[in-house]
Amino acid sequence: MFVRLIVFAGGGYNIGYARQAFPQFFDLYKKLETASLPISIISLEYSLAPAAKYPAQLKEASAAYSHLINTLNISPNNIIVGGDSAGANLALQLIRHISKPHPKVNPIISSNHKTLQPSKCVLVSPWAAPGHNCPSVAKYQDVDILVKRVGDRWARNWKGSHVDEFTDPVVVSPQEWKEYLVLPTLIISGDKEMLYDDIKLLCDNMKEVCV
Repeated sequence: MFVRLIVFAGGGYNIGYARQAFPQFFDLYKKLETASLPISIISLEYSLAPAAKYPAQLKEASAAYSHLINTLNISPNNIIVGGDSAGANLALQLIRHISKPHPKVNPIISSNHKTLQPSKCVLVSPWAAPGHNCPSVAKYQDVDILVKRVGDRWARNWKGSHVDEFTDPVVVSPQEWKEYLVLPTLIISGDKEMLYDDIKLLCDNMKEVCV
């Protein structure tokens, strides 16, 4: 099976670019090739705020995914979706959109595939609640490289004060996750991140699907 990994870079939707993690992805590519596990890695160069407001990035991610499964006829069973920080937020937006389309984004449809969800999801330090109000923000502000006022500005530039299940996946209930959570989903986080409590809540809500 030839796997396609589509990844979204982090940067609070304000900075970052598709090639920023190229050395790590190339290292992963070489290791998998050595293990006879061929893979291709696609990194989307999505538009940035403040010029591109929510849900502009989801529109682009949706178009990219649709291109893979429709134009290139790649089976969703051979696709892994992932990202870090804001990129992980975008990955979760895409996964929700596939099953529960965003009202302002064209739905993903396909006559070639019965199942549209990707086979797996990998999230690194997902930006689960851009409001930055959880206790770990204050607790680890002197440890984490993230600066709250910068993160707050990035969030305002991207979505203003708007909050919904796409922008803030931490508000999605365990009951709703049952409708579209990709299994398996791997979430990686440091234990002294400012966003740790939000990430843990996201994990706890997802875990209830597996109980």
